[in-house]
Amino acid sequence: MRKIFTSIVCNLFTFFVLAQYPKKIELYDVVKLYAPDSVKGDIYPGAYDWNIGSDKRSAFKWKTDAPEFTNNKTMKKAQAIMTIKDSSLKCNGGKEPCPWSLILYGARMGFTQFNIVSPTHPQIKIKSKIEDLFPGKKYTATMIKSCDISNTVGFYFYELIIPGKKKMLMKVSWASAAGGSALALVFFTDLRDADMRCVTQ
Repeated sequence: MRKIFTSIVCNLFTFFVLAQYPKKIELYDVVKLYAPDSVKGDIYPGAYDWNIGSDKRSAFKWKTDAPEFTNNKTMKKAQAIMTIKDSSLKCNGGKEPCPWSLILYGARMGFTQFNIVSPTHPQIKIKSKIEDLFPGKKYTATMIKSCDISNTVGFYFYELIIPGKKKMLMKVSWASAAGGSALALVFFTDLRDADMRCVTQ
């Protein structure tokens, strides 16, 4: 009887630990989730629903339930444990996975741009290209501009098409600091919003 009780307690403990542990999501799957469908959204072709990814079972922890108006911009912020090939960055001495940030930007009708920002980390690779971020995934990408002279700060600009999704512009930028480097991925659903100027221009 004691063995059965002990087994039940251990199973319950494992269940609660796993339930509290943040759910991981592949970086590519985040982009695919927020990329505009190629056959939907004809009324506002560049805008998407603020509530995407807000259900309780999603991997995202949202700062607020609804979009906020900050610095003359409407935005909604979240964090998630994002992975590349199911591998996550580790923080706190390697004891726990590091969260990445997701920021949606847009207007009242919906978001038109989304940013994914990594934490500053020694394992972040500067000058990361799209094939480093989406290894083995299905997409078509064309680099249309590079600004990679500096190891401290720079970017690559791509035209990106994921199957079943509309074409987006994707900016992959990096910045180095004392604690490592960070990546910022910016996705423009309205191609007119993209700024492709290098830092020195």
